[in-house]
Amino acid sequence: MTTTTGYYQGGGQLWDYGEVPECDICGSSADDGGLRATNTSGVNICFKDKCAVKHCDNQFEEIELVDDGNAFCEDCSEPYKAVVKVSDGSICEDCLSTYEEVDA
Repeated sequence: MTTTTGYYQGGGQLWDYGEVPECDICGSSADDGGLRATNTSGVNICFKDKCAVKHCDNQFEEIELVDDGNAFCEDCSEPYKAVVKVSDGSICEDCLSTYEEVDA
């Protein structure tokens, strides 16, 4: 049972009298050790590491990189069409002559 002693306020939020905010990840009450505000509007998490990690994981989305043929050579910064993979990334065929061939 939660005993209400006043208003909860934090992270730019104010809860009405009688409301007890909860962790948006695990649901634990602010009365169970407090909550911390996040940089995500309206999201509060408790002080458990697993809740912080889960919150961070939810903030990112995977992106897919697609070579559209308009990349730049990592050596001369000129656009190239012919991609040559080297240990440092991709370079144009003109810059390839500056690399020594190494047997693997």
